[in-house]
Amino acid sequence: QYLDFAQIRYRGPHSDPGRERLSVGLGLQLPNSGNQLLKIRELELEEQALQQEIDAERQVQQTDFAVRQRQWMLDYQHYVTVVRTFAEEASELALMEEKLRRKEGFNPLPLLAVQERKLRNQLQQIGVAAALYEDYLDLREQGGDLCTATRGELLLQDK
Repeated sequence: QYLDFAQIRYRGPHSDPGRERLSVGLGLQLPNSGNQLLKIRELELEEQALQQEIDAERQVQQTDFAVRQRQWMLDYQHYVTVVRTFAEEASELALMEEKLRRKEGFNPLPLLAVQERKLRNQLQQIGVAAALYEDYLDLREQGGDLCTATRGELLLQDK
């Protein structure tokens, strides 16, 4: 676009023929003018700054996702340890219950304490599992996988 403006001006008839009656003015815009190049360069720099900001944000998100993924794996290992420990304790408590029941004239209070301990362990294990599943679903949501799973298959996959 080279034409910036055009102007035609008519001053009417004058008694003196040497006077100007019609004037035409044109304004041209050269494509490589300094002001236009400056604006183009400013826009290029602004685009670069925005791209760097987007890249930095993406890098932060990827790093955060990786950290959360590692933290979830540590929580999962903790869960496995809790399950294993409670299973060992449950077998020991079962042996203890059996010994208490075999005793003649035994007091039922220790047996109730053993049952209470078993139930507390089960509740604690359920709490740890619930927190693990919530973190897992949050992690999958952040990774963009939650919307693709429509039939609960995220909970069925091997972790």
